[in-house]
Amino acid sequence: MNGKTFRAACCERFRFPPDAFEEKVLWRCHHRRGLPLGKLVWRFNPELYGPDLELLQQVGECTTVNELRSELSDFRYRHHNHGLCRKVLHVRLSGQRLVDLAAKLLS
Repeated sequence: MNGKTFRAACCERFRFPPDAFEEKVLWRCHHRRGLPLGKLVWRFNPELYGPDLELLQQVGECTTVNELRSELSDFRYRHHNHGLCRKVLHVRLSGQRLVDLAAKLLS
C-alpha cells in the first residue's frame, strides 16, 4: 500500500487530469456488452449515469482495494440496477471491472 488515492493512481497511470477521472474511469470500467449503447445513451441522456458517477467520486478517495470494495458494497445496497438499460442492456459501470482496476493500481 502506497497511500495514493485511486483517483491519483488512475490519473498518473493513464495520464488524464483529475477532473476527468469519473468519465474516463466510467468508460474504462463499463460493461463491455453495454458499451456501444452506453456511448449513445451518454450523448442523449447522461443523467442515466448519475449513480455511477457518484460512486466514482466516492471511490476516487479510496487508498486500498478493501476500502473500494466497501464503498461498492454500500452503493449496491442503495442503488439496485433496475430498468431495461441498466439491468438487461448493461448500460452501467461494471463493479467487477472497477475492483480489478483498483487491484492493479492500488496494490
